[in-house]
Amino acid sequence: MPAGAPGDLRSITFERIAPVNQPGGWRKDPHQGGVLFDVAVHLLDLVVWISGMRFREVSAFSHPDRRDQIPDDTIAILGRLGERCNVVIRASREIPYARNDLTIEGTKGMLATSALRWEDEYVLQIRDASGVTDQRFAAVRTYQKEIEVFEGEVRGERSVLPAGEEGLYMITLVESVIESINSRRAIAL
Repeated sequence: MPAGAPGDLRSITFERIAPVNQPGGWRKDPHQGGVLFDVAVHLLDLVVWISGMRFREVSAFSHPDRRDQIPDDTIAILGRLGERCNVVIRASREIPYARNDLTIEGTKGMLATSALRWEDEYVLQIRDASGVTDQRFAAVRTYQKEIEVFEGEVRGERSVLPAGEEGLYMITLVESVIESINSRRAIAL
């Protein structure tokens, strides 16, 4: 991210659409699957990592409704980071042609990505007082990068991978999303 481009964060919108019929029986188990565990958990994690802030509150709805013990295919999560940053996350396996993008808005500008998956090139659009610019990046093999970083960690090379405490926080965050779905109310963290 360009240094200081967005200023103080006010809004993050993240959308990710997964293929409609992905293999894997676990995806059909509402206790370990559904689009919440398959996709949305990664978006929640990335929002925390990108922003450097933790969620203070979350509200969520799913379709089908997790309360019926059916794995969800679409989930919408509304959250608040810090005091003033709103977050909207949508993950779905029901919408085959939606965007897969990220928008970060702040007091000094906006960053918006092109689709983040299945593309040959990524585009980062930057809007601020000086105008609009696009930066282009060659697509990378994400999973290969993850394996390389993991191998480095095993060798003792410290990377930007989160520590165990962050993993525990993510479990609490996902449990709060599920509690919001079940109770139909906002959950404070």
